[in-house]
Amino acid sequence: MLSTLLRPLSSSFPHTFTGARAFTASAIASKQQFLVIAYDYTDAEALARRLAVRPAHLALATEDKKAGLVLSAGAILDSHEGGKMIGSSIIFESDSEQEVHDHVARDPYVTGKVWERWEVLPYLFSMHFVCHIPSGSSAELIEY
Repeated sequence: MLSTLLRPLSSSFPHTFTGARAFTASAIASKQQFLVIAYDYTDAEALARRLAVRPAHLALATEDKKAGLVLSAGAILDSHEGGKMIGSSIIFESDSEQEVHDHVARDPYVTGKVWERWEVLPYLFSMHFVCHIPSGSSAELIEY
């Protein structure tokens, strides 16, 4: 089955791909992918701020997913046992790293002082996986 998914494109396609380099990021898409790791504030009021701006953050995330800007996102936890959120990870597909920085800077979790800082890293998203959230975790699965 995997060989079916990765077989070379037919010769009717305007580009002819040969060899291993046929599946590099530049050959498949012109947009670049970036991993954003955002770290939460740790003060006592951080959770209250998160809950206050969460609806606006999720509305933006839903728009971003529909627009193809966000490929995947999820919570970073302090442990699998406790499940306390300490940050977020987001995979963006964008024209530039600066565009991702600018977009994150406008997110309600930044303007609402939920995320204290973030980093943007070059990334290559290669497979989609189904996510499992352990029972008893304070994390919540949200479908877009």
